Amino acid sequence: MQLFLASSLVHSFDAIKDRLPAGGRVLFIPNAADPFGGHQMEWVADDRDIFIKNGYDIDECDIRNTSLEIFAGRLKTSAIVHVCGGSTLYVHDLLSKQGLSEVLKKSVLSGEIVYTGTSAGSMITAPSLALCAYDPDEMEFMYEGMNFSGLNLAPVLIAPHANNEDFKPSNHAMIEHLPEGETPVMMLYDTQVLVVTDGTMEILSV
Repeated sequence: MQLFLASSLVHSFDAIKDRLPAGGRVLFIPNAADPFGGHQMEWVADDRDIFIKNGYDIDECDIRNTSLEIFAGRLKTSAIVHVCGGSTLYVHDLLSKQGLSEVLKKSVLSGEIVYTGTSAGSMITAPSLALCAYDPDEMEFMYEGMNFSGLNLAPVLIAPHANNEDFKPSNHAMIEHLPEGETPVMMLYDTQVLVVTDGTMEILSV
């Protein structure tokens, strides 16, 4: 199992490019950006472009209208699955409601595909997303009875953009409620990537 969990993929790609599969297809999931203007948002375009620049083919997958059977097939023909940034709770809930979470998790755990994420795409790999409920930017995506269990692929919850003033309120809100959480939190700068390989973790920096 290999996870490359970035705060900002475009600002940290050089730290991991020699560790990723060389070329091939990236199953590219941009849906975390749906609530903010969709798949052409700047941070989504940045992720897409950095893969293309480094020789990868992009298979863009809108999971709002992708069946489990089709999604599973596209996982099998891809070397990397990448989940972009945006709303953590929105994309987590969408994967769950579409019935795609388990097949995604199984493919990553088995080593059939490498997982990369930016921001929200990194955060959803945690055991629990309960601390995200305190993020003022995430509150509109919550509802009564919401399941805050993450994919449970990484042993920590990423708190991204630690060196970005724009994300200071979000990160402060989560850190403030750390005593209520059960999952360790790891702060990441935009130039850092947390690499999870089976049971080990390391941080790479540009």
